[in-house]
Amino acid sequence: MVSDVKIPSRVTMTLKGTMQSVAKTEIKVRDFTYAIDEPEVRHGTNSAPTPLENLLGSFLGCTNVITNLAATAMHFSHEGLEMSLSAQLDPRGIYTDATVNVPFPEIRLEVKLKTREPPERVEQLRQAVERKCPVHTILSQAGSRISSHWDIV
Repeated sequence: MVSDVKIPSRVTMTLKGTMQSVAKTEIKVRDFTYAIDEPEVRHGTNSAPTPLENLLGSFLGCTNVITNLAATAMHFSHEGLEMSLSAQLDPRGIYTDATVNVPFPEIRLEVKLKTREPPERVEQLRQAVERKCPVHTILSQAGSRISSHWDIV
């Protein structure tokens, strides 16, 4: 149980990246090795998700983990969730000299939660996830407008 675990005030995460080509990077973290790449149109080999796709995928992964942690803490019963995300990227900061302070001005998260819990409890869970998810915090503090819609299925 999470409440039995001593939570440190800081956790250091160490990753290593090695250039494989002008657009492909090999990432090593813990016991894992994976790639980040770009599509061929951006000089990549299209062999792996892009850096920004990895960032947004991290948002989905974090939403999953934090949903389950918060649900456990709330004694909230569910049988699973499916998530989808769409984000609007302002690419001017990448391809021009424009200063773009908010690369993702809009992000929309859709969660389909399989549960018999009432809508009020689903809303409490959604609020807890938004408050606790580090990736949500990073993106929202960077200025992204994140809208989330949680459906009971």
